[in-house]
Amino acid sequence: MPAKDDTRVSEFNEVADWTEHQKSLLALNTGDDPATVFGERLLKTVREIARSRDLITLIADAALLIDNGATVNNQDEDTRMAPLHYAAAYGCRPLIRKLVASQRCDYLLRDKNDRYAFELAMEWARDMGIGNLLMKKQCQQAHERGVPAFEILPARATNVIPLRRP
Repeated sequence: MPAKDDTRVSEFNEVADWTEHQKSLLALNTGDDPATVFGERLLKTVREIARSRDLITLIADAALLIDNGATVNNQDEDTRMAPLHYAAAYGCRPLIRKLVASQRCDYLLRDKNDRYAFELAMEWARDMGIGNLLMKKQCQQAHERGVPAFEILPARATNVIPLRRP
């Protein structure tokens, strides 16, 4: 059974006439840091996914920015969500694949409600496959950084009161 966004990905691969749009997306002023500017544009692009009907263009824009070195861990000032959080919450598999493939994601980032990207994938997008992938990546990254397992538990899991036997 194909993934829910796979048909849109095949359409994305057929688009070829974006040279002017690409130039405007990658335009920089003198002295700008490309990673920072592209990272801000990536975050703005990903936030638009929920409101846009042109998902193909937004995924292509995000892919272009990621390929050109955008910082993928910029967090929104209001929600503290990174592009991976938005993509996970919206269930945007092609964008999640692109972000994961960049190997620059920080899976240990939390939003302002103390949620990880894998939690948003499971709770909001109801995509257990992506949720499990992101959880696995998060555990691997925590292990590599030497972060104890109890520190990466979701906030709600640490607040559970154990049942006592009489």
